[in-house]
Amino acid sequence: MKKVSEEEYGARPLTHTNILKKYLISELNNHEETKIEFVNEPQRLSIEHLGNTYSGYRVCLSLNEKKDGYYRGWRNHFFMINSNKVILHLFDSGLLTIPFEYCITRDVSKTMLVQNIPETIESKQLETEKINNAKSIDDMDKSEPSLAYVDPRYKSDTKGNKFILCNLKDEEITFVFNESNSTFYQFDFDTKDYFEPKFTEVLIAARSPNINIDINRISGRIEITSESSKSNGKCDILDKTRF
Repeated sequence: MKKVSEEEYGARPLTHTNILKKYLISELNNHEETKIEFVNEPQRLSIEHLGNTYSGYRVCLSLNEKKDGYYRGWRNHFFMINSNKVILHLFDSGLLTIPFEYCITRDVSKTMLVQNIPETIESKQLETEKINNAKSIDDMDKSEPSLAYVDPRYKSDTKGNKFILCNLKDEEITFVFNESNSTFYQFDFDTKDYFEPKFTEVLIAARSPNINIDINRISGRIEITSESSKSNGKCDILDKTRF
């Protein structure tokens, strides 16, 4: 397979739900009644398809389209996003099946022996959504992928997260980062603004299309730069929340 550079993946799609929403509205004949479920979050991937190499961030959805008054059944759809555009769309049909590895990232923490399958799994996230309550296209912006069974030893999906509490011009800002997952985002009550991070021993550098963030892990100094402004402050890095 062709070697892919960092630039060829494009920037992380921070608004992938809006990108897919607009794409589906333009492509589906009956988007008003099509039901969807997000299978996963965006993740870097490079694949070869029909002799071409596609690189970017993949997102998989399960769609149930209505035709002639009847729902056709749930089908897997694979989307490759690059530079905030869908550059490849594949879906299960009679002629094509989405390869399992396109949509699933193997996580050893979620595996178990057959003999250890529990008789019941108590998790609200595992309650199957009834078809009459399935999400519409307008609900996609608020959708969060449902989780598979997670081994109790790893049931915290914040495992490895660290928190950065910063003060800039008497304003308090909170960031969350995870080096093992290569994630970094600004947290504001119920919203998350994601950045593309790079971690070194002494520096955290986070980038978005309009904002650059540099944090010195030794001094705690932070610098946030945009096209129109630059601000500095001080931060504390914490391993856990206070309460």
